[in-house]
Amino acid sequence: ACDEAARARAAMDELVPAQRRVLELAVCHGLSHQEVAERTGLPLGTVKTYVRRGLMRVRERMQATGRPEARP
Repeated sequence: ACDEAARARAAMDELVPAQRRVLELAVCHGLSHQEVAERTGLPLGTVKTYVRRGLMRVRERMQATGRPEARP
């Protein structure tokens, strides 16, 4: 679990700052997309895009750095 958390943090660190901030607010702090938009001043559509693409990038990065025996 610690290894997975470290890989997730490393993957988040690779995101551009604005995307990382939006993803942190939505995922780590549990804010809704609307709340993230209000807090950051970004349009709701941008927040949704940042969250979706950010999650995809983090997932891809974690799969790429995962243990070989865990891959299908």
